[in-house]
Amino acid sequence: GRRRSTDHRRSRRADMDAAIERAEREATDAATAAALSRERHAAWTAEDHKVLDALHELRAAMATDTFRKAASGFVNEHKHKFALTEENKLEYTALHEEYVERMEQALRASAKKVDFDALMASLPAFLEGAARELDPEGAGETLDYLLSLTDFAAFKTMMLAEQMALAAPSKGPAEAVATSGAALALLAQSKLPEDTKAHAGRLLALLEGAGEGVAWSTIAERGAEFKMEAATAGGERFQRTAFHLDLDPADAAPCLLDATEPRRAEWKPPELGKEEVLRVREDGAVKDIVLKAYPNLPALIKMLKVLPEYFHMRFTFERDFPGPGELLFVISTWDEAAKTYDGGRLAFLRVVRIAPAPGGSGIVFQSVDRMLPFVPEWLNALWMSKTFFAGMQRSVARYKAAMGKK
Repeated sequence: GRRRSTDHRRSRRADMDAAIERAEREATDAATAAALSRERHAAWTAEDHKVLDALHELRAAMATDTFRKAASGFVNEHKHKFALTEENKLEYTALHEEYVERMEQALRASAKKVDFDALMASLPAFLEGAARELDPEGAGETLDYLLSLTDFAAFKTMMLAEQMALAAPSKGPAEAVATSGAALALLAQSKLPEDTKAHAGRLLALLEGAGEGVAWSTIAERGAEFKMEAATAGGERFQRTAFHLDLDPADAAPCLLDATEPRRAEWKPPELGKEEVLRVREDGAVKDIVLKAYPNLPALIKMLKVLPEYFHMRFTFERDFPGPGELLFVISTWDEAAKTYDGGRLAFLRVVRIAPAPGGSGIVFQSVDRMLPFVPEWLNALWMSKTFFAGMQRSVARYKAAMGKK
């Protein structure tokens, strides 16, 4: 009995200690959050606050039933008129102009205090200021919407995405967000070029070395079909992403990765822009491509005015690795003059594993990235979860149509 009583007291002390530790941790987290909030508030200038106030009012207007019904009503009425082809009919242009006019009228009616001309004139300076580092207090999606409203390519992508959502409901990934350790192990076992493995391995080793000390936070999520997380390790910013695509595993390389495919222009996402293949090496299941890419970037990213007209990129992938129907892929910026991987301010790295989805329902795309250092995290999350993901879905649909596949 005495022993049971002693064990009970020890158990209660352990529970109390755990509760105290948890309370202290929560208090520390709250204090850190408050300090960060004060720091962020101080970072915005008086002009920045005017922009933020206008964006917050517009965000509230966009959340009203009136605006939502106007937007969804127009899309539902006209989305069936768009086809998965490069051809842009005159009707598409007319519909885009009508959409812009209707949305602007709806916003002006609901956000009467906002001076739209002054707001648009202030945005370049706003994005070059504190917004380069700080999330604009939840107004990122409003910014993205305003700047993409007059972009015809973004409008067409939206209409097609809504059309595809009706035709093919999401089957979802899974909780399959990639881990750095798994990516490192796969790199070491692969037959990818040694310089590719060394370059990717050095950066991913920062994550591996940090181990459980890496604090991943969810920065974008779309139901079961898309998830993105971000973390910092060794002074570098990383993200990991997982999403589902309705594509046969055997079609992953020609549809998504291989810039040498003769008919690639028929399904390539428009945001990738022009590609000039400089050289190709193929050795069994491994393909190594160096190209010059001229991306069509969203207006929000163009406003940062930090990106060059083109990038040199290197794509390397191994088919049927680590297992049948799977694929390991590394994409990175490339220094063509020095014939080596780029380590400068524009350096980008993505390690991707594509595998058959459980139950044979398409593929799951899993990636670990070293994020571009000059693109804010909030903006990168918008780009990946909206433009990039929608572009991939559209590319898959166009590829299947071109190849006569269901």
